[in-house]
Amino acid sequence: MENALEKVELKNLLEIRIKEKNNYNNYSFEDRNLFSEVFNSIAFQLGIREFLVPEELKIIFDFLNKHFGGFSLNDLRESFSYYSAQKLNFKDSHFQSLDNVFIGRVLTSYKEFISNELRNKPKRINSEPIKALTFNEIKFEADQSLKDFREGKDLSKYSFIFIYNYYKEKGLIKFEGSQAKEFQEKVKREILNEVDLQKKEGKKGTATLLLLQIKTLFYGECKKRAVLNYYESIK
Repeated sequence: MENALEKVELKNLLEIRIKEKNNYNNYSFEDRNLFSEVFNSIAFQLGIREFLVPEELKIIFDFLNKHFGGFSLNDLRESFSYYSAQKLNFKDSHFQSLDNVFIGRVLTSYKEFISNELRNKPKRINSEPIKALTFNEIKFEADQSLKDFREGKDLSKYSFIFIYNYYKEKGLIKFEGSQAKEFQEKVKREILNEVDLQKKEGKKGTATLLLLQIKTLFYGECKKRAVLNYYESIK
């Protein structure tokens, strides 16, 4: 489950305009790629069951960047949702192909639909823009987590992925090359030792959760422990 900071980062990726990203790989977040997720979700929604490969995603991104760069991923999801609901003027079949011609027609029709909606809708007054996560907010999280660590408080509410990236940018944590690999192996051994201990104590549920850290959340767990090691060194 994503915590508050992770949700904000994912939200930012979904709402940023395509022309600001330059490459679909820039939609990566940890082990995910939001551009791939959104377009494969759109394809599935349309009844296309074959997974879109990176080469296809690059072609789609380049087309969107050139002709629909003002769209965000959320805009794209909304466009195809309206198409599927048959609310756009363009209603032709996709013929099991998510090609650029079809995408262009859907998005052009969606723009026309939104324009018509805006003409008939009163303007909103004093609407506030969505606030994106700032560097200072991440810095605050890092400083507050260090304070809580020193006071022995619970740290589960913090996003150590963002905190780790903050300290890495400042040059306070190094996690690269052979050093990173050795640390990852060390963390894996520590988790497996914890699994064995929990099993011996009859805590199978806890042991299963620890194994999930290796299978699904391992790199995030490594970053968390790297931050905690840094905190321990300056305590």
